Amino acid sequence: MMSRKSSVTTPLPQIRPGTAHGKIQRRDSESGRRKSLTAGRHQSLSNIRKVAAGLGGPGSSLRGTDKQIKKKLSLQYQIPDCTTDGKVVLAPKLSEAIITTSEFIPLEVLMEKRALDVDDRNRVFINEDQAVWLYEARCADNGLEVTPQRYLKFRDLLLSQCSGSLWKLHGCGLKTESAKAIASILSDNVNYSILDLSGNSLHDAGAVHIASLIEASPHLVHISLRSNNITHVGAAAICEALLTNVTVTSLDMSGVVGFSRNLLGKEGARSVSKMLEGNAVLHTLDLSCTAIGSKGVAQLVTGLKKNSTLRELSLSENCLMADSCKVLSNSVGAVGICDLHNFSIANNKIGDTGIANLTCFLQSLRNLSHIDLSNIGITNIGLCKLADIMEEYSPIETLKLDGNNVCIELVDGIEKRSLTDGLCSLKNVLQRKGSRLRSLSLRNCRIQDFAASVLSSILSQCRLTNLNISQNEICSTGMKTVLSQLSGNSTLTSLDCSDTQLGVEGEIFLANALAVNRTLQHLRCVTNGALHSHAEFAKALSRNETLLSIDSKAPEYQAALKRNRDIWKQSRTERYRDQILEMENNARDLTHQLLSIKNSQGEADRQESEHRNVKSGHEAFLRELRLEEEMLEDQLRNTSSVIQAQRDFVEEGNAQLAAAAKQCDRQKAKCTLRLQTEAQIVKSIEAESEVVGVQIQSLQEKLALLKGRNN
Repeated sequence: MMSRKSSVTTPLPQIRPGTAHGKIQRRDSESGRRKSLTAGRHQSLSNIRKVAAGLGGPGSSLRGTDKQIKKKLSLQYQIPDCTTDGKVVLAPKLSEAIITTSEFIPLEVLMEKRALDVDDRNRVFINEDQAVWLYEARCADNGLEVTPQRYLKFRDLLLSQCSGSLWKLHGCGLKTESAKAIASILSDNVNYSILDLSGNSLHDAGAVHIASLIEASPHLVHISLRSNNITHVGAAAICEALLTNVTVTSLDMSGVVGFSRNLLGKEGARSVSKMLEGNAVLHTLDLSCTAIGSKGVAQLVTGLKKNSTLRELSLSENCLMADSCKVLSNSVGAVGICDLHNFSIANNKIGDTGIANLTCFLQSLRNLSHIDLSNIGITNIGLCKLADIMEEYSPIETLKLDGNNVCIELVDGIEKRSLTDGLCSLKNVLQRKGSRLRSLSLRNCRIQDFAASVLSSILSQCRLTNLNISQNEICSTGMKTVLSQLSGNSTLTSLDCSDTQLGVEGEIFLANALAVNRTLQHLRCVTNGALHSHAEFAKALSRNETLLSIDSKAPEYQAALKRNRDIWKQSRTERYRDQILEMENNARDLTHQLLSIKNSQGEADRQESEHRNVKSGHEAFLRELRLEEEMLEDQLRNTSSVIQAQRDFVEEGNAQLAAAAKQCDRQKAKCTLRLQTEAQIVKSIEAESEVVGVQIQSLQEKLALLKGRNN
């Protein structure tokens, strides 16, 4: 009996037909044992096979026969028909989805722009046997009875969610067995690049199977395991698989409070840190609501220091305090930290002290463009400190401050209201020439009428394109002050002032400003679920040609909005047409340049040939010079050795002469001493001779005297 894996494949995904006679069995990939279904479920599975047979039979795709699939494979991947003689065929081309998602475009943006939508011809062809296999695993996970009716619903779910490059089974009750089946189905798939299994209950055992899928599949780009009851054990398996992975650029391990939350903790953060040290492609990492805490942040910064590819990081809802921010700033040091472009620390009560502690960290991120500081407990003091940080240098383009009481200051535990120092400082930053901030969100910041003039200045003097001031306590008078600059604004494209105390007067004022505005495209202004000035808005929209959407379903607006969307599409088409014409002109210019380059290529080749000849002659000359140099070096070595021998001989002769000279000096000294001794002896003899001579003379005189006497 055949296993679920076979050589026949389909475009999306690579499908393996089931058994030859429609009998469904399961192969355990780890132990190699076949597990047959329980006897009580045989009748239900038999009914499902009958349904599958009516849709194409077991082993066939959900949207075509094997013959059609084989033909489509040959056309799409240019795979020639080959027999079972072991002939090697060319590997299929990479999926377009990999090219799309590897541009580091967030998954949410791709789905919002409908970039992942496919038409009916490009839907996923899922093998019927694979669909039954996955449905069977899901039933086993949840203890459900296998019935044809439930299978048909699940089959429709696969057709609607697993299409194109996206495999999305969000909140489908998938657990360990389902993860095992998915890992086997997608292990050698060449088309799915986005895997979204968020909102299930895979647990650590399921995460281990997904880790094996990451190791086996070289085509996954985005993986979402949000809210799957994964702990540090499952996170360690995922991170170990990502250490050597070179395709996954986006990983979502976040959780939702109270819903299968992923509790990674400090140990999970340590695994993520090790993965960041070795991984060289990960671009986006979401660790929101994973209970990593301050100790987990301390573990995480070690990997952030050694990572050079991570651009988006979310640490929202992790019970972080001000000391965690200090850890981030202390981690900067001399080696810096990874080059983040998008950073979120929302829903952590770090307070004003946390903003002060984040100073070094934020200033080190020289390319930070999006930052989310929503619900972090900062007040007027914290906003002033943030403005000081942004004043020195800030590339921030999007700033979210939702849920912060930015107009309140605590003095000895008592709230001091009506403060606009922080908003004024932020306005000064926005007015600065080099400011890049284009999107500002102040939703639910308890802003009241006293700050309306500051918001009006921000709207008039700054270059914002998106402004959100919804759910604040601004009354009709304050809103009129804020919206007074809307008519002359030339940059704002999106405004959200919903759920404020706009009132009828404010709605009429907004409608009049909207009638003359020429840039606003998206407007949210509904309070308590409805607008009260339909006539004024309908009149304003009849004069406005740029607004594309409004948060009201009133039929009076739909015709005008449809007209504006048609105008916008037409203008966009014209812009695209102009761009295409410009690109065609550039292409012609490039073609002329290419011809010119080709014409000069022959001359360049000739010069290159001459250069090669000259170079070869120079190389031959250099070889001769090297030979002569080697000969001269040999002669020099021989001469040096002779000279050294002569020097040694001369030194030896000098040593002998010196020894002979010393010996002569010693002999000379001896002779000199002997001569001196003999001279002294001579002198003593001479002295004695003189004495003897005197005595002789005296004796002679005495003799002469005696002779005289005798005579």
